[in-house]
Amino acid sequence: MGFPSITGHEFQKEFLMKSIKKQRVANSYLFYGPEGVGKKLVALEFAKLLNCERKIDGQGVYDEGKCTCSSCLKIDGSNHPDVTVLKSVDSSEIKVNQIREQIEDLIYLKPYEGRYKISIIDDAESMNINAQNAFLKTLEEPPADAVIILVCSKPQYLLKTITSRCQSLEFFRLDESVIIQAIKSKSQISAEHYETAARLSQGSLSKALMMDEELLLERKSFIDNIANIQNRSAVGRLELVEDISKEKSSDSNDYNVFFETLFMWLKDILYMKSNIDDKHIVHRDITEATKRFAQIWSIDYILELRSFLEKARESLFFRNVNKQFVLENVIIKFSKT
Repeated sequence: MGFPSITGHEFQKEFLMKSIKKQRVANSYLFYGPEGVGKKLVALEFAKLLNCERKIDGQGVYDEGKCTCSSCLKIDGSNHPDVTVLKSVDSSEIKVNQIREQIEDLIYLKPYEGRYKISIIDDAESMNINAQNAFLKTLEEPPADAVIILVCSKPQYLLKTITSRCQSLEFFRLDESVIIQAIKSKSQISAEHYETAARLSQGSLSKALMMDEELLLERKSFIDNIANIQNRSAVGRLELVEDISKEKSSDSNDYNVFFETLFMWLKDILYMKSNIDDKHIVHRDITEATKRFAQIWSIDYILELRSFLEKARESLFFRNVNKQFVLENVIIKFSKT
């Protein structure tokens, strides 16, 4: 009952449904967990339940199936007057003026047609420090009929004074079996690649459904190039950087796939070096290269590479830097043998 379009997250859905039934809806929530597992979808479905016109009785019981009431349809169409969704644009920071104009100026108004004024902040970790400080004032004294939902994958980037004022709800990666079933019904990937796509998704349904045959082949080619980078001359390495840059659009998602591929490969190398069960290996079609680097690199260097990649990705997404320069540094770092 409730959340008919959400795959998985049974505990989280039941928790939110009970909060409605028992009339214990909090003023502020923090939905946190890995990227792409459905946190924002749950937030939107929760908003629909809170303002749904098909409420049967005072205990918050709803009909099964997808609701077609006016309120739910407006939320689906992003035009409900009492529901605001704020998120970063092109992975840039959420600034204080956005918080004031899209949250503070609206949250204190009485609901226009629903029971609650609902504000959802997606990628909440993108709020800069000024935006977070401004938002803190709203969290300290929210209106009684307001519900604020922060959706984030990196709660450590939020002020503790913010997270401490929210009802926290953690989301986890979906089971591989759930991902495979979704791929079978919604993806154009051939059957031979179901398991590879599910492993690469790392429990993220959105990532799984973004994959296609071309992306799977590109991933293998990319790792093969990185694994053999030491065989290239300095000019050849620069050419590889240029090739990668040309393949990537200005869309941050393209670069995110680039970094996620390297992160997962490093994890494979670490698992293999530590003799962990092969079932945890993601890139099982390139095990020879993975074995070679497990022998070459120390555990300390693998961890150093992961830390380096994290900083490189942050510099790309949260600062105005030259993307090709960042890629060059990544290639140089991976050239060590």
